[in-house]
Amino acid sequence: MNICGNFYKEDKGVKFKNKTTNQRSDGFRQLISFLLTLSAENLSKELANTIFLLDEPETHLHPTAQINLKNELIKLSQNSNNNIVFFATHSNYMIDKENIDRCYKIQKEKNGQTKCEKIIIAHSSYSEVNYEVFEIPTNDFNNELYGFLEETKKDKLNSLDKTKKWKNEKSGCIENVSISKYIRHSIHHPENTKNLKFTEIE
Repeated sequence: MNICGNFYKEDKGVKFKNKTTNQRSDGFRQLISFLLTLSAENLSKELANTIFLLDEPETHLHPTAQINLKNELIKLSQNSNNNIVFFATHSNYMIDKENIDRCYKIQKEKNGQTKCEKIIIAHSSYSEVNYEVFEIPTNDFNNELYGFLEETKKDKLNSLDKTKKWKNEKSGCIENVSISKYIRHSIHHPENTKNLKFTEIE
């Protein structure tokens, strides 16, 4: 049974008249029409024994909407309706950090062939996904790694070769430090302008 009708969207705290969907952005219309249809059919069990193949469903959506979409897609495959969802994405926000081992990384090799690699870590963070999946090193991921090593392998961390010099802006002292500690100091003390910025390769 098909039901037709209109609905209006009111933004909290915005003192204007409610808008129809035609007055909203492409991303909003895409999200609402897609999610309302899927959610309703999923709840009514009308949507069952279905395989979904989606290509970048997050297009035109801002991060919060992407997270909501991801959560709804996860729900489709977690009930007794026997649905399976596959989607390709370029967005960190569309990756299930709690079950990242269900994800595959697809990339082009130098020989022109396409490589499909299963992600083997079970749980992750936004910064780790940025590095492991998208190959983007971030300050947050460096902080996570450094903190982990301080807790578990402090002796090895302290035994790294001290190949860099860190200038303390307040005391004027110069300390010989490892590249890891240099980067960590640089991240934690951006106000210190006496030291060169570390490179992405470092």
